[in-house]
Amino acid sequence: VLHLQRRVDHQAAHGGGVAGLLLDQVVRAFADLRLQVVSRAAELVGPGFDAGVVVVHRRLEHGGIKPQPEAFVLAELVQDVAQKFDLPIATRNIGLQLELATGLPPITADLSMIERVLTNLLDNAIRHTPEGGFIRLTARCSGTEFIVEVADSGPGIAGKLRTTLFERPSVLEPGAQSASRGGLGLMIVRRMLQLHGGDIHLVDVPAGASFRFTLPLRS
Repeated sequence: VLHLQRRVDHQAAHGGGVAGLLLDQVVRAFADLRLQVVSRAAELVGPGFDAGVVVVHRRLEHGGIKPQPEAFVLAELVQDVAQKFDLPIATRNIGLQLELATGLPPITADLSMIERVLTNLLDNAIRHTPEGGFIRLTARCSGTEFIVEVADSGPGIAGKLRTTLFERPSVLEPGAQSASRGGLGLMIVRRMLQLHGGDIHLVDVPAGASFRFTLPLRS
């Protein structure tokens, strides 16, 4: 909502088509909300009831959902997403450090998809960071790509689970999704990034867990 308000204000100041922008964003916001509700329902009911999210992933995989690129400032989106978690961060006394490189160029990508990527990773980090712990979110450019990393001071991820983080959890292994911190959420995150020519992987760190994703620079 915050980043949408910024864009509406910008369009209004420059005489842009505010009505058209609002209609497009409202429609896409409801679609994104539906995706989030389905994902949350799957988490609440358990790994045996993930059909709706699997359908979303298949639509992403086979072109049923395609990115709608637009130019926006990644640093502003990161700040907006982080602000959504002010309450759980304050309640659990978690330190959130944003390290956003200055002078980052605008990125051209599907704003709703990248917002979902950031939301998923930050939510994941908060849920696995102990009270009084910390999370660091960095964004920078290197060569021809953006690099974003979300690191936390949680318990980390066991070696035997690292290779299945971005795969669908098995119905034969109850609790596998929560134990590995992967499953449906990260599966969809990876596919969204791949549709933009990017990807995500787990970074080797001495303690905690760190996820790094990349997106190509596009003019």
